Parts: sequence; C-alpha cells; structure tokens
Amino acid sequence: MFSGGYLGKILRINLSTRECRVERLEENEVIKFLGGRGLAARRYYEEIGPEVDPLDPTNKVILMTGPLTGVRLPSTTKVSLSTKSPETGIYLCSNSGGDFGPQLKFCGFDGLIIEGRADDWTYLRIEDDQVIFGDARPWQGWGTSETREALKEAIGDRRAAALAIGPAAERLVRFACINVDTRAFGRGGAGAVLASKRLKGIVVLGSGTIPLANPERVREIRQAAMEDLRQSR
Repeated sequence: MFSGGYLGKILRINLSTRECRVERLEENEVIKFLGGRGLAARRYYEEIGPEVDPLDPTNKVILMTGPLTGVRLPSTTKVSLSTKSPETGIYLCSNSGGDFGPQLKFCGFDGLIIEGRADDWTYLRIEDDQVIFGDARPWQGWGTSETREALKEAIGDRRAAALAIGPAAERLVRFACINVDTRAFGRGGAGAVLASKRLKGIVVLGSGTIPLANPERVREIRQAAMEDLRQSR
C-alpha cells in the first residue's frame, strides 16, 4: 500500500459506451515507471498499437500525475499526457501546469484515461468520484477561454480546473493544442485527438487530500523552498 504521494487509482472513461471504471495503480508500477510521464508512457505502450490511427476512436488520451502533483510545495502542478500524435503519427508526450493535475488527485485519482468516441459533442464533469457526461453542442466553435468559463459555470465552483479545445482542434488541425487553465498541452496535436473523440473539455473538482509519508519533512522542504524564492527575487 502507498505510504504517500499516490492514491492508487486510475479513472478510465469510455466515451462510446459512457462507461466509467476505476483501476488500481500498483506500487510496483510506480517504482518501475517513475512519475506521470513514465506511467503514461507505459500505458501508451500497452494500449495503443502501431496500427492505431491518431484520429481513430481506438487512440486514447492518457493523463497521469506524479507523486508530488498537488502536494503543497512550489511548482508541483504538472500532469503528463500521452497519445498518438496526429502531427507525427507516433508517440506523443506533453505536459502542462495549471490546476487540473492537483484537482484530479483531490478527486482521488492518479490518472485519467479517455477512450472511444462520443456520439456528439460532449464535456466531462468529474467531481470527487462522480462523473457526469454533459452536452457540449452549444459550445461548438467556441474558443478555449470561453469554453473553460462555461465548464466552470457548469460545475458551479471557481476552484475547479478545466481543459478545453477550440475551433482549430474541432477542424482537426494536426498541431492543435489542449488549453489547461491558462497553460496548455502545446505540442503534437493532442487537441485534434480530443476533438476526434468529440470531447470539448473536462472540468474537475475534488475535496480530498493527498497522503504524505512524512508531513513534517514536506513542511521543512516547503519552508526552505519559499525562503530560496524570496531571496532570489
């Protein structure tokens, strides 16, 4: 059992069937494949074969956090994304800051895997362990900023984190981004992959906490880091 950093759960959402399931993240997996990038790369290797077209429903969007994501330390907001790139036709690794990674962990999940293709434009609302499929048809053609605002209004809490795609992705532009709060998964065309699944955006809000193996040591590291930041301004 994890003593800190990880929750031990991955959320898998199939847009074709609207089914959700929670899978275990094993301790030996996080030891072998350190951090969100390693975990996402491993899932890519296991689940996305060389015959998969980047814009086919069999491609997947794999989002994974690391052990420090969401922990109260400086610069611990990163989440890693893996998919097959429409731009290159091979493995894509991208990462983003913002609040999406921390909020996903506050929901109790170390990772999120999106697969399949929705019948029509859809958004996902994840609040703790509840997943709601929403109608995103009215948002078609919207830019990422207004879509993220609409996603936060849908969940009714400004603390929520949202990622979204814009018109370029909807048109399957092969280098289109996914915007995450005011950041982005900015390379390889992950936005087009999300659009090929007819997924306009995802909003997440969690109320949980992240376990710490040594809370006192985390507090000491945070204080030292903050002091370094103050002195280097």
